[in-house]
This record gives sequence, C-alpha cells and structure tokens, in this order.
Amino acid sequence: MRLSIFLIFFLISISTIAQEGYQYLNGIVENDATGFPMESVHIINLNNVIGTTSDNKGVFEIPVQVNDTLYFSYLGYKSLKVAVTQDMIRFKSSKFQLTELAYALEEIILRPYLLTGYLDIDVKSVPINQAGRYRIAGLSNAGYEAGDRKPNSISKTFAALFNPADFLHNLFGKKSVQMKKLKKMRENYELKNLLAIKFDREILVELLNLQRIDLDEVLRNCNYSDAFIKESNDLQILEAISGCYEEYKILSRVAARYPRRAQETGIEGYAIVSFTINETGGVEDVRTVEGYCKSDDDPNAEFRSCSMFDSASERALRDWKFKPRVVNGEPISVENIKQKFSFELGD
Repeated sequence: MRLSIFLIFFLISISTIAQEGYQYLNGIVENDATGFPMESVHIINLNNVIGTTSDNKGVFEIPVQVNDTLYFSYLGYKSLKVAVTQDMIRFKSSKFQLTELAYALEEIILRPYLLTGYLDIDVKSVPINQAGRYRIAGLSNAGYEAGDRKPNSISKTFAALFNPADFLHNLFGKKSVQMKKLKKMRENYELKNLLAIKFDREILVELLNLQRIDLDEVLRNCNYSDAFIKESNDLQILEAISGCYEEYKILSRVAARYPRRAQETGIEGYAIVSFTINETGGVEDVRTVEGYCKSDDDPNAEFRSCSMFDSASERALRDWKFKPRVVNGEPISVENIKQKFSFELGD
C-alpha cells in the first residue's frame, strides 16, 4: 500500500513538471583550478526557485527551461550565474567550473582606552555614538535611533513608524513575480538549508531582484534593529521580510481625493491617520491624529496644524482592505496602525 502511494506521488510530480514545460538538466560542478568534482555545491534555478546540491562526484540534476538562469554557490568560491541553453539540456554532462576566492587578512590594530577612574576625564576618551535618537510625543518609547547614514535619517524614522504598509506596498506591491518567488523560497527545503548557513545576502538579492541597500531598507522600515540586520543568517532575513509584508499586506486601496477648497486655494499638506485592522482585514477605529498645511504659493512657508485633509484621508482609508494578521492559526485585530496621506499640487 505504501509503495502504491509513493508511485502515485512520483507520477504526479513528473506530470506536474511536464505540464509546466520543464526538462531536466544534468551537469557536473568542478574546481576551476584542479578540475576535481565539487560536492555539496548549491544550484538554484532563479526563475522557478528550485534548488538542488551536487553529490560526491559533483553531479546534479535540476528542472529547467531554456533561458532560465542557474545560480551556483559554494563557500569560499566565486558565485556563478549561467543562462540555460538547449545544448546544456541535450548533452547530459555539461560542466560548470567554480573559481576559488583569494582572501587577504587585513591587519587589526587595537587601541585600548586608558581609563583614569575620573569620570570627567574618561568620558572625553570614549567614542560617542553619533546616531541621533528621536522621541515622538504620545508614543511610549524612550526613543528611536535614526542613524547617521544619510542627512534625511530622521524623516526615514518617521516614515517607518507612520506607514510601514505604504513602504512595503511601494516596494513589493508592483513586483508580483518577486512576491511569488518569496513564497516559493519559504517552501523549498533545499533552499532554506542553504540560506540557513549563508550571511552574505547574495541569493536573496538575486532571487528578489533587489539591491542590497533596498534589502536593508526593508528591514529597517519593518523596525528590525541594525544588530539583527547585520548578524542574522539569510533564512532569518527571508522570514523577517515575509512576516513584515504579510502583516501589512494591502489587498485593495482607494486613493484619497484632493479637497476642492484646498486645491482652489493652493494648499498642500498631509494627514496622519490611526486605524485598526480587524479580524477580517477591514479597517475600523479611523481617526486623524495629526494634520498639517502650507501654502503652495510661498516656497518659504512652514507647515501649520490644520484639519483640511482629515476627512478625505479618513474616507479613503475606510475603504482599504488588508490581509488579516494570523497568530496560532487564528486571525486577530491589529490596533494603532498609522498611515500618512500626503496632498501635493503639481507644477
């Protein structure tokens, strides 16, 4: 009986691959310098997010289509990307060679801080973290470290707090292919094993078609610490991105309409709206917590508190639909989410 079930599953798997137009590419991975076969090299099809590893003879087999891109990865060797051709599929023993990286160890200089025991003197010798911390009235937190990477670091801190949903939608919402890959990556056992031992983000960058700086920005906007971003392995980073996106995934949204009176009088501004995502993904408890305006005619004008954009922002947000957050298999509500609506007049 167990044998019959296995055969049925095997035949279904083959049928699925055939229906999707995949063929098997058989190849051998070798060391470029010695020509010896390389065992345990990870090979990933970047197009369909299927992974495998080479055996003790360097041999591997992987489902492909012509023009798919294969990605070869092995610790201490330069990663290799190869476009699949019909000849590679036809000839059953294509060879792929990896080049060993040469590492030079840099000199490490230790400069101990000689402490005298007198606080007034010692504090001048210890380096100070220049990263600014900003506190927002009404939020029960000692402060948020914006960092000193860019001059507009404080604005990025506010953006992360006010609209993680908007940030993630802008980054991933228009990249349906990348999101499908993200889901496949989490389901692929071979790929998860590979990501668990890697810390260089190379595979994540290649599969998601993101720049490394974008990957770090995603995590910062999801309120992950710099220590987590720096020290976590690639599998932990994958799960962090997936969890953050799923928690704030927007299924549908309605744009806010520019108030006629503001448009006619040349007023720009923004409103920050607090709301709750309920168990069904609907929006409730909508209320504006801050609103600011300024005149478009005066380039030196400063924002002032106002309520001109409150109604338009709240009305639009009530029609948004989110994927509900799930904990232990049950949907739950998420309170006190903040979304910023900006109203700007064109030139």
